[in-house]
Amino acid sequence: MFDQNIPILPEEPFKFLLKQECDRAERYSHFFSIVMVKLTESEDPSLITTAKIIRGAIRDSDIMGSLQDKHLAVILHHADAQNTDDIALRIRGRIREFAQGSSQNPMNREIRVGAACFPTHAPTIQDLLKAAQERSSEPDTDPK
Repeated sequence: MFDQNIPILPEEPFKFLLKQECDRAERYSHFFSIVMVKLTESEDPSLITTAKIIRGAIRDSDIMGSLQDKHLAVILHHADAQNTDDIALRIRGRIREFAQGSSQNPMNREIRVGAACFPTHAPTIQDLLKAAQERSSEPDTDPK
């Protein structure tokens, strides 16, 4: 489904690493965040293009994976709420720039970006994922 040059974990391994990151954050009292990108269509060219754009907006150490239907997600290590919102805005901006500047635009659909920080926005993984979805934004709006 994805280009081999863009490492995206399938849902189960991604959830495993998300749990590990949550346990580590609790143990060492540090922040981590998740950014979720929801696509309205799950066509392979759109997913690959979106994944490449996201990969260019995050650190190499951040982990990208798939969650649920039509969701890409990123675990941001040691990211507090403000940095997480900044990264969500950066991802949204880069997707918007690509969509406006591409004549062969495979992204003619809505993309929502939401982000949440552990433990600021939620104390559990389930609540964190729910908070990221609730904080997702419509195109051209702030993810807060």
